[in-house]
Amino acid sequence: MAICRHFKEYMAEQERGLRKAIDEDKWYLSERAGHDVGFFAAEEDFCQYHLDRFARIFRIEFCRHRCPERDKCELAPGVENLPSTEEMLENVQEQLSRVEQLATVSGTAKT
Repeated sequence: MAICRHFKEYMAEQERGLRKAIDEDKWYLSERAGHDVGFFAAEEDFCQYHLDRFARIFRIEFCRHRCPERDKCELAPGVENLPSTEEMLENVQEQLSRVEQLATVSGTAKT
């Protein structure tokens, strides 16, 4: 199984980019509203309407152009085919539900 050798840098860059994108969204939302909407409202709006696109573009940009291992990485060629953030979250929730069901069936569920 391939793993990202620069995941720490990836996450740090993604966090910086995400904060910048949310600040930009905050500016647009505040301009439209005529007052400062605040970071949390902008964060909620960004996550609801823009996060999937941001995550996909960031992932491709980092893995294809900025990662020091991009020429040797086994993951880089497939980054465009990874599921969206929403699909990944749904998959995780499905898996957790299955684990919960198995625990209930086997009698090891926490109450």
